[in-house]
Amino acid sequence: MSDTDGSLPLLKRLSYAVGHFLNDLCASMWFTYLLVFYHSVTVNVSFGAGVLLLVGQVADGICTPLIGYESDRNPGCRNYGKRKTWHLVGKYTTAGLSRHCHINVCNSLRGRAAVMCPETH
Repeated sequence: MSDTDGSLPLLKRLSYAVGHFLNDLCASMWFTYLLVFYHSVTVNVSFGAGVLLLVGQVADGICTPLIGYESDRNPGCRNYGKRKTWHLVGKYTTAGLSRHCHINVCNSLRGRAAVMCPETH
């Protein structure tokens, strides 16, 4: 296969496949940890933990194509590039929401579970 017909070379396709596999592997490990966390630490019932995980997956399934569509349409921020602009938006959004969720979980668990929560907030 040549680059003139629009397809990627074999080595590049294999590289993308390995990267995608590792992404899925990391995601499954994260979801396993999340289920244990919801079930054991927050003392949530198994059904509720599963529903929370399902809602997150459905939201991801809906938002991923929409974000892909928008990132293809928009030129990006100045000369930073359209993909890196979306990466920055996602990075800072995730960082902000993760901090908020961590604080809420720590505050809700005080006195109920032996969880080490930093007192820096």
